[in-house]
Amino acid sequence: HDRYFLDNVTGWILELDRGQGIPYEGNYSSWLKQKQKRLEQEGREEESRQRTLAREQEWIAASPKARQAKNKARYTRYEELVTKSSERAPQTAQIIIPIAERLGNRVIEAERLSKSFGDRLLIDNLSFKLPPGGIVGVIGPNGAGKT
Repeated sequence: HDRYFLDNVTGWILELDRGQGIPYEGNYSSWLKQKQKRLEQEGREEESRQRTLAREQEWIAASPKARQAKNKARYTRYEELVTKSSERAPQTAQIIIPIAERLGNRVIEAERLSKSFGDRLLIDNLSFKLPPGGIVGVIGPNGAGKT
């Protein structure tokens, strides 16, 4: 669908990102802006984390006794940064929707169906039966009334 349509029918969006659902209130354009801000903030946080990680790597390389007891806490923080950096990598998420029971031999049945959009007649006297597994395609340009 086009942005105009999505802006007018969407009240909230649930974005699935790296295995988490992130809810956004507002329309599609609002979601794009909020997502961009979130990604920019995440980018700044990741840059800061990478700078800190680089400093800590230099410290460990320059300090062979970094693993001694008095420096153990700093080394532990370094390891936590490494772990957090690897956790930020995108992962594949899966949504499993179980197959439902069959409800009957007809999914949709229409008789003498007519539809208009304003003064424009889109469908007139259409009859059909859609069986389970049947496929319907509705083709037309944006704004033609497919929805």
